[in-house]
Amino acid sequence: EPRRASALYERLLQLNHQILMARFCIDDDLDVILAVDHPLQDLDASELQAALELLEHYCLVHVEALESMARAPA
Repeated sequence: EPRRASALYERLLQLNHQILMARFCIDDDLDVILAVDHPLQDLDASELQAALELLEHYCLVHVEALESMARAPA
């Protein structure tokens, strides 16, 4: 559904300007992905743990609203 997709993509772009060290992406199958922006070089265990916690936080905060947008009738 083009209207629903457009609204969802616009919201993802807005969130990408608001959230830190992470970004929402769309893959080739049109799945929404949340990725952490962190260099892999010299990544240690504590940084990996912090990145995973950041992903968890953004998922908890945003996934319900994004799923609702994706499922809402146009």
